[in-house]
Amino acid sequence: MSMAAHAALFNAQALNKHAGKDGNDNNQHGGAHLIHSEVESGVRISSRGKKLTGSRHTGEGGYYKYLGLFQEAHTAHPVHSMKEVDSWSELHVAAWIAAINHGEFQNWAQCFVSHVIDGKILFQMDIELLEEIGVENLGDRMIIMDVINQLQRRCAKPNTRSLEVPGWFGCFVKMFTFDWADTSEGKSGPAIKEELMQANTSIALVSTLTWAVAWDLFFNSATACYCDTANPEQCFCSTSWDMDGRPLVVFYCFTGLSAFLFMFSTIFAILQILMVYEMSDDEEVTRFFELLGNDTQLPGAFLFIGMICFSVPMGVYIIYNVTMGISPGPADTVELVFSYIVAILTIIAMLYGFFYQIPMFISYVYLAKVKAVEQDAKTLGYEEGLVMSLVAGANGVREESFNAAANIKHHEIAKMPTNGRTDESPVSQ
Repeated sequence: MSMAAHAALFNAQALNKHAGKDGNDNNQHGGAHLIHSEVESGVRISSRGKKLTGSRHTGEGGYYKYLGLFQEAHTAHPVHSMKEVDSWSELHVAAWIAAINHGEFQNWAQCFVSHVIDGKILFQMDIELLEEIGVENLGDRMIIMDVINQLQRRCAKPNTRSLEVPGWFGCFVKMFTFDWADTSEGKSGPAIKEELMQANTSIALVSTLTWAVAWDLFFNSATACYCDTANPEQCFCSTSWDMDGRPLVVFYCFTGLSAFLFMFSTIFAILQILMVYEMSDDEEVTRFFELLGNDTQLPGAFLFIGMICFSVPMGVYIIYNVTMGISPGPADTVELVFSYIVAILTIIAMLYGFFYQIPMFISYVYLAKVKAVEQDAKTLGYEEGLVMSLVAGANGVREESFNAAANIKHHEIAKMPTNGRTDESPVSQ
């Protein structure tokens, strides 16, 4: 039987079986999903995901009234709100489980009701706990766990759903602002702490090394003079780094600027590490990062801007050093050719890195997140377009797909070989 037939028959049989119990339920078809105004046992729900109030009905099959709410929750309108899942009762969780893959795991739905697994507990489940509540089949436990993890990923990344892959200019700007490094979501206190520790340790190490190099170039960029103490008029002076005039001024300014940027990058990284260690528990770590906001990226931003500034004196030295630079350039033609080759290759490497490859890397960060969101848009194992539309009637649950399901059933039966039998064999699901 086709997947569409399975979906239609599953909905029809589930609702037929319990239509008598829920005859007093009022339902509306609100565009994408049902809106239930009143259900039995005093439980009220205004829409899918609204928090239940009143007593809970945990009797056998009590979750069936919510099946219609979750048919589209696995396909066209997936659940992506942690607050919504937290508001689920065990009946909602059971209905969500029963609706997976058109009822493939309906046999295990009552286990979640019997053990009162509500929305707040759902994300704490694992393979062992699924077995403990009665899901006996290992394969089913693994698939159910995959679907639960997928739901958790969706709910843990509400802002990621609105991300767009920036163009080249956007990526180039984010290269300086370091905004791309602040797009992760759904991490707990320990995970955030570990991420900052590893990132800032690496940043501090790189910043310290480059700081030392930049400071050495900066400190020694002044003209050095050596004079005879016995005869002060006799002095020997040498220009720093084989340069003089404006090129030396540019060299001096940018080595000094990059040295201070590297220094502050190191300071910020170490301070953030020390402050995180000062937090007493995971809750304090989480609140600390909320207060930091975009300032978390300061060490990385200062490091990168420092590298940009540091590339300027490198280029100036390659072009303007007296002995081997392009201007004025060596007297020997072969040496001058090599000077040009080095200068051209250096410029190409810098343009390739800063204007192409790094922006491309940043775009990959956003593209990976967007593709992951698209992959998790519908529950694992579903095909496109298999969504059942439920329509509410004034006198109880009315399913327009009943006729479609009946037609599909007769069509499937007509295609089945009779093998000499005259009775209609039921279609197995």
